Amino acid sequence: MRKSKKTTPFITLGFWGIVFFLSISLSGMNTAAGLEVGAPGTGITQGNLVIHPILKLKGQYDDNIFLTEKGKEDDLIGIIMPGVFLEFPWDDNVFMLDFLASLHYFKDHPSQNHQDYRLKGMLNLRASSFSLKIEELFLDTSSRENTDFQDRVKRIENTASAALLYSANAFELQGKYKHFLQDYKDDIYRPYDHQEHFGILTGFYRIAPKTKVLLEYTYDRIIYSQDWNRDGYYNELRAGLKGELTGKLTATTKVGYQDRRYDDDSVWDDYTGIVGFATLEYAITRNSNLRGGWERTTRESTFGENSYYLLNRGWLAYSQQLAHKIRGYIQIQYNNYRYPKTSTLDGSKRRDDVWRPEIGIRYQIQTWLQARLAYEYRARDSNRTGGDYQNNRVTLELSATY
Repeated sequence: MRKSKKTTPFITLGFWGIVFFLSISLSGMNTAAGLEVGAPGTGITQGNLVIHPILKLKGQYDDNIFLTEKGKEDDLIGIIMPGVFLEFPWDDNVFMLDFLASLHYFKDHPSQNHQDYRLKGMLNLRASSFSLKIEELFLDTSSRENTDFQDRVKRIENTASAALLYSANAFELQGKYKHFLQDYKDDIYRPYDHQEHFGILTGFYRIAPKTKVLLEYTYDRIIYSQDWNRDGYYNELRAGLKGELTGKLTATTKVGYQDRRYDDDSVWDDYTGIVGFATLEYAITRNSNLRGGWERTTRESTFGENSYYLLNRGWLAYSQQLAHKIRGYIQIQYNNYRYPKTSTLDGSKRRDDVWRPEIGIRYQIQTWLQARLAYEYRARDSNRTGGDYQNNRVTLELSATY
């Protein structure tokens, strides 16, 4: 067994600090002038630099905080979300940094109090036929969304990438390196600590002024910190299009084939099959909008001896202006989780179906101040004993951006 070692994020906050000061130096702009505090919503400025302090306050009622099939526990939850958004544009370049904390406080179950943190950075540099884009998303989280967890599990997830794009008339070529890290904080989950290294090559060809076809190849190397026999890789080839299909309809589609292999295939199941991704947005009228999407992909699993799970998900959202400053929306998401390993207990393979409809209204009180009221229902139908649950949530949110 490989010796375990503590993993660290690929790109750190210190890195983004260095990037910020280099951006100021490269811009050639004078930022030595004093800070200017504008009206709410316009931010705090110094030269090209714009700083937006953010504060969100949420009150939430949840009738099944542990997502259990029986013996449901409800609670009132207060969520405080302070943050800041920083933007520094110059010429055709831009640097952005976004930080948000989520502090959860439960009225009757204080043991469930927890804090999540998100840091998102982006640097986009343009020069003649080339552009360079560096991105990072750092999460210190215990969220159960889009995972195969039922309990809250504290972990760090860090996704960082650097992409170089070359443009020549109707043709574009992009080379991208992406790194994903997952680092669990509890010892019981340490065997699932792993990293993924992606190499992605994408070719675009413009077939209309705002529409491109694309062909994309991805190689991903999966490396676990402890369980060497879980190491693996996959090759993936996808084709699709990106851009405006009509004056009101925009889309991005990528559909293809993945060949996923694990080093010890006598223990861990491989996957070969269709994968894909699609998003559509249709501006029905000036006041109404329809968005939808679909994804089919594989992800590393933490359930039993499953090497991965296959995720099929689709979503649809409709929004409508109801009155001046008031907008309503309704949306639904469906997730299907399929696991390859047959259980020795009942001879079946785990299958989960999760439904998440939501309805709500947003009230734009001021340009900088918004209120939201929403109701969300979640239900999981699983063939695993005790895996079903139903959950109702009501959320009242007030968000301000200076």
